[in-house]
Amino acid sequence: MANSDDMLRQAIDRSDNVKDRYATNYEDVKEAYREKYGERQWKAEYVKGLGLRSENVRLAKQDKQYQAALRSIQLYESGKNKSSFYANSAYAQVAARREHIVTGKELKGSSITLDIKAKQGDIRGGVRTTQDRNIRITISGSKAQQFVLNPNWETVWDTYGLDYDFAEEGDYSLDVYAVAA
Repeated sequence: MANSDDMLRQAIDRSDNVKDRYATNYEDVKEAYREKYGERQWKAEYVKGLGLRSENVRLAKQDKQYQAALRSIQLYESGKNKSSFYANSAYAQVAARREHIVTGKELKGSSITLDIKAKQGDIRGGVRTTQDRNIRITISGSKAQQFVLNPNWETVWDTYGLDYDFAEEGDYSLDVYAVAA
């Protein structure tokens, strides 16, 4: 069946009605930086991601604001400080946006509309034929947000009011070849 959930995900990724959801807490951002830069370098890159590096200071070791923030993160991570001004969600969100650390998608509005193009099989007079189908479906509310996070054909066909089975192989099967959101 050509109706893979990947087609839906690609349509959502291309949609103007959907935006990236960035990491919002320090732990998620920290893990993303650690994965990208490694255990030795992630703290320095995180502090750079906060935009605290002075442009008029050539060397990082001479940049007092940068060094203070880096030391604060290092002490916090080693457990010597119970908190760090720079290890909170407001700063983490700044670093997440600069590094484009995306944790998912979210709707800009309250609904998403899908335009689906498909061919549907039919048997007329013992002869198998196909017809083009253009289907428009709008999913609204919390169901739409769930769909953006986890796009699947079952939700699409439930919203359209059809059994999911009709999209399976058979005489009247529906073969989707394009989806736009």
